[in-house]
Amino acid sequence: MALSAQEMRVDVATLERLFARGYAGYSSMSPQRWAATFQALRDAVPQQASSAEFRDLLAVGLQNVDDNHVGLWSF
Repeated sequence: MALSAQEMRVDVATLERLFARGYAGYSSMSPQRWAATFQALRDAVPQQASSAEFRDLLAVGLQNVDDNHVGLWSF
């Protein structure tokens, strides 16, 4: 099943809120860098993608979070 661009953007917004509220390493980057990271993710969202493709897009987009405490899985 393919995810729509709108569905992926909602997930990116949710992930952004989760990082801001509960990620212990959030203070390791400036708020501007976090904003730029998530804006780049929103900009990179394709019209459609599988969950695995979306996971990979997120993994690439979050590479600058380099404390080895962030992982993405799909089931």
